[in-house]
Amino acid sequence: MVQRIEEIYNTTNFRQKDALNALVLAQTLKEPGISRKEITSRFKLRPSSVSQACIELIDRGILQQKVSADSNQRGRPEVSLYAVTDHWIAACIFMESLDFRAAFIDITGRIRPVKLPLQRRTNADLQSRFENTLNSVISLQPRDSKFIGLGLSLPGFRNVEENTWITSTRLGEIHQVSSRTKDPDPDMKLNWIRSVDARTQALLLSNPEYRTGTTVLFHWGYGICISLAVNGKIINDGSSKFGELGHTIVNYQNGKSCRCGGRGCLETEAALWALLPSLQKRFRDLPENEREFSAFLANRFMEELPEIESAIEYINVGLVTISKLLSPDRILLYGPFTDHNPIYQRVKTLFSENRPKSEFSTINLSRIRHTPADEVIGATNSLFLQALRRDLRAGD
Repeated sequence: MVQRIEEIYNTTNFRQKDALNALVLAQTLKEPGISRKEITSRFKLRPSSVSQACIELIDRGILQQKVSADSNQRGRPEVSLYAVTDHWIAACIFMESLDFRAAFIDITGRIRPVKLPLQRRTNADLQSRFENTLNSVISLQPRDSKFIGLGLSLPGFRNVEENTWITSTRLGEIHQVSSRTKDPDPDMKLNWIRSVDARTQALLLSNPEYRTGTTVLFHWGYGICISLAVNGKIINDGSSKFGELGHTIVNYQNGKSCRCGGRGCLETEAALWALLPSLQKRFRDLPENEREFSAFLANRFMEELPEIESAIEYINVGLVTISKLLSPDRILLYGPFTDHNPIYQRVKTLFSENRPKSEFSTINLSRIRHTPADEVIGATNSLFLQALRRDLRAGD
């Protein structure tokens, strides 16, 4: 968030003094203890304007100041400025394979995981597990901070009219999760976002190079999907099935039924949920949780198994497909399979050997390491932007 605070008024008709408030806050976050004089000099601003901005932000509890205690200092004592980093707090609920997780986050991106009560995990009680998670987060929200809302980062897409989330097929026969629960704050702001889009948003925030051209984030894990960003903007409103690459048909003749109701989908050949039954015959302790599965792959020669070799070939079909359809500048792979370096190298080699050189010569294929923090940051980003635009408006 820090590196984008100065930009929150760029696309709107806010006044110059509103943007100055944002600038002052951004500088105190980047350089705790910075003085008004340093801000004034660095940006060639009027001292009175900077002082007025600081006074407003201090009065609102957004900034705090500390006066120098140096008794030998002559003249007016130096005043150091500090952002109140937990002035705004947001929360995020996301999924790790089949389990709900939650965390709080402040303006600096500092994340505090929420300890959730143990819940029995079955598909049949998905809605109740979601409600329990939601209510736990609401009950644990910090009382000394301004709680600005909840980011819901989930696999699937949103039904706007019914305010429900249509879950991805990883969750079996349960297809909807509703936010219309008995929560004590029905006016709480909710930001629904696809989990893969939340990760893309976090990447765009922290990597300026991804904000130019076309970027595809390719997830290969329990399921298979993509996110698309063009010139720093994610191309999906969360209300469509765009990006469900795992449910494109790659082998209709295989007779394998997909959880989506179709047959021969890419996920039936390469998704973790489809490979588990075969792999668990070889490894009885093989986990289905993506993070645990990634750790399990370490120091094992899984890439030599026929199931994995076949999956890599089908993943290459997916890569070639999106390359032809979208002509991206870069494809970023992430997930437990490509965390495993030998598998990643085979994917990269196969794509390089089989791509039409004239078409794909400029596509950069690489991988990223995913952490849950990416999802939390991406899912709550718009909540922080809304809060900043509202609370940093200068007084009349």
